[in-house]
Amino acid sequence: MSKLLAAIRTRRSAVRNVHIEVKGAVTGLPARFFGGGPCHTADAPDREELDRLIEIADRGCIMMNTLRDKLTLNIVVAMTV
Repeated sequence: MSKLLAAIRTRRSAVRNVHIEVKGAVTGLPARFFGGGPCHTADAPDREELDRLIEIADRGCIMMNTLRDKLTLNIVVAMTV
């Protein structure tokens, strides 16, 4: 989340009210995650800008970079306004 907020601030974006919920899917015994990812919700006047900011944050995120090769990750974006 901090990478996304930094990208928004640096670009003086009009994106506001950012919320991220991380969801995961579990399988097996012992239980382990096999997929999931973040669901982003924000007030944003421009969908392309929001997508670009999320992509920038995703590339710089240690968690996403660590899990990308191990799990099936899906990034979901929901926009209001």
